[in-house]
Amino acid sequence: AYLSNKYFVFKSPVKKAFGVFKECLSFYLARILTGIFEVFSIYILVEILGLFDLLVKILITCFLVVLNYCFSKFIIFKERK
Repeated sequence: AYLSNKYFVFKSPVKKAFGVFKECLSFYLARILTGIFEVFSIYILVEILGLFDLLVKILITCFLVVLNYCFSKFIIFKERK
């Protein structure tokens, strides 16, 4: 996923080893963060509040797609001057 985002979606010009390492690390840390958010959100909304599990999963997944895009666009692969 990192490579497709780097080269095809955001066309990142970063070529130096440290820059690529920083981008890659940021990318995977953002994915880990959103994964943890997903687990806790589903647990709270389904197990504790008793909401319908399929609907909760669909809504959280849509939110996470947007959140991951925003992390990538504005933080990880942002244009540098």
